Amino acid sequence: MSSQAKRIGLLVVLLCVGFWLSARAGRLIAGSPNGQQPVSGPGPAALVAGPNFDSLDIAECCLGGGWTPPDPDMAAGLEHLVAVTNATFEVYNKGGVSLLGPTLLYDFFVSLGEVSCSSDTFNPNVLYDEQADRFIVGVDVSGVRYCVAVSQTGDPTGSWYVYVFDTYVDDNYFDFPQAGIGLDAIYMGANMYTSSSGDTLVESRVWAFDKAAMYAGLPAASVSRSLGNDHTPQPVNLHGYYQGTWPTGGPHYILTSRDFNGETYALHSWDDPFGANTITELNIFDLPAVHGVAVGDPVDFPQSGGDMIQAGDFRPLDFEYRNGHGFTAMTVSCNSGVGTVDCVQWAEIDLAGASLVQTGVAASDGDYRTFPDVAANNCGDMAVGYTKSSAGMYPAVWATGRESGDAPGTLQAEVELKAGEVTYSAYDSPPRRWGEYTGMTIDPDGGTFWYIGEYSKSMSFTFGRWGTYISALSFPDCTVPVLTPHIEIDPLSLQSTQIADTVVTQTVTIGNMGVLDLNWAIEESPGFAPGAANPDEDIVFYTDRAAFEADNPGLPVEDFEEGNVPDGGIVACPSPLHENTNNACFSWGEILPGIVIQDNPDDDPGDELSMIGPGYNESPSISVFANIFTNTLDIYFPGPTVTAVGTDLQSQIFGSWLNITLYGVDGTTILSFMSVFATNGGVFWGVYSEKPIGRINLTSATTWAEGIDNIAFGYVPPAACREAADVPWATVSAAAGTTPGGGGELVDVTFDASGLAASVYTGTLCISSNDPLAPVLPVPLEMTVESASYGVALSGDQAQSGSVGSTVTYTLQVTNTGNVADTFDLTVGDNLWNTTLSDNSVTLAAGASATVIAGVEIPADAADGEIDVAQVIATSQTEHTESDSAQLTTTATVEVEVEQWYLYLPTIFSP
Repeated sequence: MSSQAKRIGLLVVLLCVGFWLSARAGRLIAGSPNGQQPVSGPGPAALVAGPNFDSLDIAECCLGGGWTPPDPDMAAGLEHLVAVTNATFEVYNKGGVSLLGPTLLYDFFVSLGEVSCSSDTFNPNVLYDEQADRFIVGVDVSGVRYCVAVSQTGDPTGSWYVYVFDTYVDDNYFDFPQAGIGLDAIYMGANMYTSSSGDTLVESRVWAFDKAAMYAGLPAASVSRSLGNDHTPQPVNLHGYYQGTWPTGGPHYILTSRDFNGETYALHSWDDPFGANTITELNIFDLPAVHGVAVGDPVDFPQSGGDMIQAGDFRPLDFEYRNGHGFTAMTVSCNSGVGTVDCVQWAEIDLAGASLVQTGVAASDGDYRTFPDVAANNCGDMAVGYTKSSAGMYPAVWATGRESGDAPGTLQAEVELKAGEVTYSAYDSPPRRWGEYTGMTIDPDGGTFWYIGEYSKSMSFTFGRWGTYISALSFPDCTVPVLTPHIEIDPLSLQSTQIADTVVTQTVTIGNMGVLDLNWAIEESPGFAPGAANPDEDIVFYTDRAAFEADNPGLPVEDFEEGNVPDGGIVACPSPLHENTNNACFSWGEILPGIVIQDNPDDDPGDELSMIGPGYNESPSISVFANIFTNTLDIYFPGPTVTAVGTDLQSQIFGSWLNITLYGVDGTTILSFMSVFATNGGVFWGVYSEKPIGRINLTSATTWAEGIDNIAFGYVPPAACREAADVPWATVSAAAGTTPGGGGELVDVTFDASGLAASVYTGTLCISSNDPLAPVLPVPLEMTVESASYGVALSGDQAQSGSVGSTVTYTLQVTNTGNVADTFDLTVGDNLWNTTLSDNSVTLAAGASATVIAGVEIPADAADGEIDVAQVIATSQTEHTESDSAQLTTTATVEVEVEQWYLYLPTIFSP
């Protein structure tokens, strides 16, 4: 559509979990293999919503500089989310904290030095190249050029390169640019019209931009090809690099609408655009012929209490790559069984085989779902986002999806992400325009979906009351790997007990549970005097600033003195307030980077942060306060790792108790609850945490507003690692290394007790790494040096008996009870009978035992009951006074021979 039309239009985000219709006649057919009644609420394997937050709206940026409709899109990097609309641009961390913007897109491009991109921007694209760790923002400017910004690193708050490509081909205007990341290029497709108002479609075209040159900031070549009368070319957008499913070669794939009827779609390949430059049509897919549902042009859809809204057309709205397949979705109309509604049609395509894997349609009676966007995760699961509306509801943000093992053509239950708040109206006449697309993408972790959808938002504007909403989504059954380096040490401490002048070697494993390479280095830090207590603690609290600064020196301090606030004045600030806000309170950069301050307003629209000037509430300087009706304030640290924070806590007028909760950067709770009484003049409170701090929540126990001043924050290593120095008795086999994702490396740690007196020695290995959550990990060392001791134990006395002339055997255990290895001589004391031993000596490690067999020979002439006692003695060869003995008592037995007697009886015969 033309840029002028876009300014007065609307955007819709709609899909559904609906009936699966099987009749080309448009009626629900009983027993259809794709029949599915929509389910409300989460099912047993439905998508689960994660972090979610309000994003760009028409009023958020630049004195109401947002356009209607928004056409939102977004991309997810390793640490950042980038959201765009037709007019605005903003960067968040993954907790929803704004890090850059919002700013107008044309201001963004002008700030990069490109004035030709300074007006009439629409249909924005934002992408993330997983392989190169770069963000790309592209936008149509007046239908005659495509402006592209490329981040110079993976941090979109940093520097960018900017490019302008001429797209005014044969005096035709281009519209609806849609881009995708490829192996060799950034690909873009668009429709070409005879005029900027989009009167007549001439052709569709695709472009390839040399991404390697763009990433290097060099002049970049571009190639353009026509796809004839096909409509809306969608280049596939690659995902899966960190999971090893990124393609290693082959052409780039493009999906188009064939005959623009909502039924047939064509798959093309573009091979070597900067060389052979070959485009091939691979296949045409008739989707209704497979899913069995009659589809048509989308119809205007209703909303609660207001005018009808446009539903767009059935162009493909995305083409996302995952595991060799392409996923797409579009809006169509269908008969859900009772009447015609807007429905979601989707498809999964095997790219290399150019074959349709599955397709389906989602719909339900009376509910309208439009402008779907789709993505797939590493497990082959699919998620679809949309705005859902009906005569009884305001336009709202919804999502659904399917797991790879679900029955073909079916979806899980749908989930509402953000309810509509008000009847939508725009600057045009009914039916109102809602937009052309929304943005679903997949996180580089391969498992987390991110969706930016549109909903009707309550605000003071009479027209253009739209807002966007970002939500994370995931399937619980799909495991998500950690992408950043993630160090794991095993064991977490090392102990050795050894004798003076001995050397003992142990190993510690440095593992990487993340995906990216872990770079690590080991330094040593001296321990404490033998017997002294180790002062390290996981969390240390401070009530005195001097003590805090002494333990945590050199931290930057934000005192808010540079705020544009007159003395004694109070100025309301739009929430959130942060270093990039550029509002009446602070100009860009006047708050130290790495800190974000945000209140949590209730329903009162005046509940926003305020600046308090010097002299107010006895404050010695400018402070940040939430307004009186707000009783909670958040301090975020989205930048580099922060382990130490100290600030003056204030409370309005009389003072009140503030309840403090401390969260890690991963969202887990470090400190669940702590109360501090904040006065109107300010009370110092500080904390050191060995676990990095992501957010501090301050909640007032009363309705008095809470405030902060003179906040110091930054990274301070664990106490044991603040002064590196050699530990003379400990050495490591490798001082530094690189461990790949999923790998582990063994490091030898040697304890050398040479020349050391008996005592306990302590130290620390300080392992620093590029793990953002654990920049330094301490591994405590403890070596206990003992004096040598010697001792032996021989198993106890035994007694047996045996026949004369036989040998009686005894089993004895010899144990080294000393703490060093030793050799023990085995002897037999004076006794009458011959006694032999299996060993005359044994050598044993400390604590070890050995078995010795003793044999006592009983003489043949021994008398019955005669007794002999043999004493077996074990003696240390090193320390002769150390010995033990056992007595073996043997008794002789003589068998008595009994003579045999015979009795003869007479034999008697009867007559």
